[in-house]
This record gives sequence, structure tokens and C-alpha cells, in this order.
Amino acid sequence: MSSFGDRLKEAIDDRGTSQADVARHAGISAASVSDWATDTTQADKVKALPLLRAAAFLHVDPLWLLTGKGYKREPVENAVRMSIVSEEPPAAYLPWPFKFIDRQAVAQLKPHERAMIEGAWISTAQGLGFALALRNKPDERT
Repeated sequence: MSSFGDRLKEAIDDRGTSQADVARHAGISAASVSDWATDTTQADKVKALPLLRAAAFLHVDPLWLLTGKGYKREPVENAVRMSIVSEEPPAAYLPWPFKFIDRQAVAQLKPHERAMIEGAWISTAQGLGFALALRNKPDERT
């Protein structure tokens, strides 16, 4: 099984970026990212906020980056990709997260009202990763 450092390097390569860019976006030093990449800093010692920022910048699920479990790519990124192909909004491809809001009622809103709700929805999904909601889809696993 790959280490935290291996997954970090893989994500950096996939994104076509550098450790310095990750450090800048994560709000930490380049030396800290280098320590992550070489497994000098063990995964259980990585602070949550820099990890979340790095994962968001690299477009990977933070759980996958830290532990190797779950999905590599954020479900939101997949939703955005699908929306580009189909010309539907990204929200159409995410699980409906609002227990007390009728999805059909949102569809009836004016475009700018719907965009505000869907924007909040996508931001929430990015923050949470929706990894738990999508774990039962084996074809999405890396």
C-alpha cells in the first residue's frame, strides 16, 4: 500500500504542480510539504487545516490523501466534469444533501436563486468531500 508521501507526490504529478505551490495554497512552508512527501512527517502528525487546503488545491479527497482509503478524486470534481459534458449544472450529479428542502422546489426557482443554493451546495460538498455518500460505488474507487 502506498504511503501518505507517495499519494501526495502522485497528486502533485497528476495536477502538474509543485510542492512549493502546494505549500503556498496550504499555508505552510515548502519544507513541511517536503517532509510530507518524504514521509518524514507521519500521516497521523499532519495538521487538519493544511491537509484540507492541500487536498482542495490538488483536487483529491483528503481522506484518500491521508490514509489511502475512499476515493482519490473529489466527487464534486467528478460532478463538475460531468456537467461540462452534459451541459447540466454540477449539482445535478451530486447526492441531494438537504433533508428538508424539496429538490423539485429548487428546480422551480429563478436561475439566480437556484445558482445561489447550488453554489452553497457545491461549496459544502467540497468541504465535506461527500466520500461517505459515494463509498458504495466500486467503479469510482482508485
